Amino acid sequence: NLLMRYLMGLAKNKGTTTRFWLKPNQIQDQVPRMILAELHAMWKEKSSMTPELITERLVRNTRHLEIPEKKILAFMGMAIESNVTELEVKELHGAVSRHFIMNEAKMTLTNLITTMDAPGSLDEALENLRNLKGLQPEAEADLHAQLLQAGEDAIMGKDALIPFGIKTLDDKLAGLNRKEVEILGGRPGHGKTSLAAQLCRNWLEMGFKVLIISKEMTTSRLLHKMMANESDILTSNILKRGELTEAHKEELARVIEKMKEKWDGLLFIHDDIYDSTKIETLVAKYDVDVVVDDFIQISRFDDNNIRLEILRLMKHYKEIAKTYNIMFLVLSQLSRGIEGRDDKRPRLSDLSESGALEQLAATVMFVFYPYKVDYDDDQNRIEVIAAKTRYGETTLVDLFFDGDHMRYSEMQGIRNNE
Repeated sequence: NLLMRYLMGLAKNKGTTTRFWLKPNQIQDQVPRMILAELHAMWKEKSSMTPELITERLVRNTRHLEIPEKKILAFMGMAIESNVTELEVKELHGAVSRHFIMNEAKMTLTNLITTMDAPGSLDEALENLRNLKGLQPEAEADLHAQLLQAGEDAIMGKDALIPFGIKTLDDKLAGLNRKEVEILGGRPGHGKTSLAAQLCRNWLEMGFKVLIISKEMTTSRLLHKMMANESDILTSNILKRGELTEAHKEELARVIEKMKEKWDGLLFIHDDIYDSTKIETLVAKYDVDVVVDDFIQISRFDDNNIRLEILRLMKHYKEIAKTYNIMFLVLSQLSRGIEGRDDKRPRLSDLSESGALEQLAATVMFVFYPYKVDYDDDQNRIEVIAAKTRYGETTLVDLFFDGDHMRYSEMQGIRNNE
């Protein structure tokens, strides 16, 4: 009865309710599915949609299917008695859609339980659930409700910027944005992963939950950088080479216990995830505030057109960020064109697949280590170049870099990036 009232509501209110059409595969019963198909055909033909004409067409067009005429007449008789308004069509559309989504989700999960050991079964189930999510009825724009929600978000700080935790960066760039994708680019060896690790440490100290997708570096190597940052005795090279004295081992045990005590339940690292759907699953599982992708060009792509694939990936990251109110910090390599230029400082055009990254990112920053280009330069100076920013300034900030302990801190000397 619910389904038939919906179908007749479509017929009676055609022209203003086309956005509430169900898809044929959302109706399991054969006769209602045929009625929907006829309604759609009549709507495209701009035919009159009276119950009598619908009944006549159904009887004529379903003879080859051996559907008893009395069954069609029974359905239509039930529908004709329904007096459905346009508003009710919207509500009925939502109810039928939710019923379909619930049944399909149950079926997907049941199939997953029985085929768990089959290769690709989990990925297939996640893809099915993702497709079902896209079938959810769209919410109506309600300005009053939106204003109340915006006020609540402001009071609760849900849209507050996430600080860098380094004063000069916070003063100039204000912070990074929830519900956005932010880019940190740099040439190999110029410190983008080390800076990202420092920022993660700062966010953890502020109580934010952080998920790191380490596609280039193993979890152990990444944690070695963070351990060196936490210690005045251990250095990155000592941990990398395994040159630990007894004193180093005691310090390592202390640092491990300290990091576990402070960050357990806040820091999550995966070095074997290359798929954005799996990343979304982890975001929901851990309820994080920040996701760091190191780095985007190592993602798993199905298409040879890397530029198009990165655009799709960035759009999915943006969707995840908005849905879960989080911030994505995406690390990116630079194109090789920079090598043939006299001025080695990165520009927006140096981003690999720069169109997709620059277009969708709220902030684009670069890490540049002048000492790597000119050995006469200060070995402890790192430049962070804000080439694009939504709320702060496009600027160049000098930071002090302690390479032994992978630490970034303030340095005097800030100038505009011309």
